[in-house]
Amino acid sequence: MSVRLLPALILLALFVLAGALPARAEVWNYLSGGPGGKRAAAFCELAAEGMACLSLGCSDREELAFSFQPPLPLPGDFTVEFSVDGGPGQAVDFDTPVNRGGPALALWTQDRDGPLAEALKRGRRAALSWEGKSGRQELELTLTGSARSIAQVMQSCPDPRARVADLMAHVQARMAPVCRRAGMAFAPQEGLIEQVDLDRDGREDAVIRWSRAGCGAEAEFCSGTDCDITFLRSDAGGGHTVVLTVPGYDYQVLDLPGFGPDLEVHAAPSACGRTDDNFCALIYHVRAGVHLEIVGRF
Repeated sequence: MSVRLLPALILLALFVLAGALPARAEVWNYLSGGPGGKRAAAFCELAAEGMACLSLGCSDREELAFSFQPPLPLPGDFTVEFSVDGGPGQAVDFDTPVNRGGPALALWTQDRDGPLAEALKRGRRAALSWEGKSGRQELELTLTGSARSIAQVMQSCPDPRARVADLMAHVQARMAPVCRRAGMAFAPQEGLIEQVDLDRDGREDAVIRWSRAGCGAEAEFCSGTDCDITFLRSDAGGGHTVVLTVPGYDYQVLDLPGFGPDLEVHAAPSACGRTDDNFCALIYHVRAGVHLEIVGRF
């Protein structure tokens, strides 16, 4: 079973079985518990093609995201347009579901989703539209109970990770005070930003090697042979999301048949608590969506 957020329909079904909700919920509900400590504000409604579910939530291993379960599986990324109480539409880009027929996620972006979440909390009804199997689909949802349940999610979920619209602009902004202190102009070296598909989904992610940012970056980002390396996930709507920054001097992505890729970061032996001459290998399992979980130090 996928470790990503369960479809809101399944979450609702679990609570129905537990006797916590009626078989047909007429209001938004805050759902919590289950594997991975899932927390979600969720609502399901019948659309022309079948049941559709919308939720906003997170888990112990997944960051805050909108989750949308269309009635019928959709190929690839897709866009859902939200309108609250007849107001202007807000387009939200959802990633291709990890499992066919499963929920699609749109990771939280503050500029887009902060105002949208507030509108969902204050509004009375929301209209959703998307391109379905049989053409344009529309769905109306009540927002009764959304204020309370969304507020609970925002309180219980950790702050979302930083989004990066432009990689070089992100590096320049981070390096500006470093270069100012050094009295040097920003002069990035070759290999500062590398494009690599970390989770083998066909979309190029990014790696920033801060030691190659110029302006004496070694003094800012390095300790001995290890320098900060930042790994960023490519997002469906454009831009990137920072998923990990770790000290090291090299890395590689290992393809393990039947298990998915692993990220191996090479660091000084002290990272493994050793004093010998062999490097320490930090092993991260790469789950779909470039969710990294450290599984060993060798």
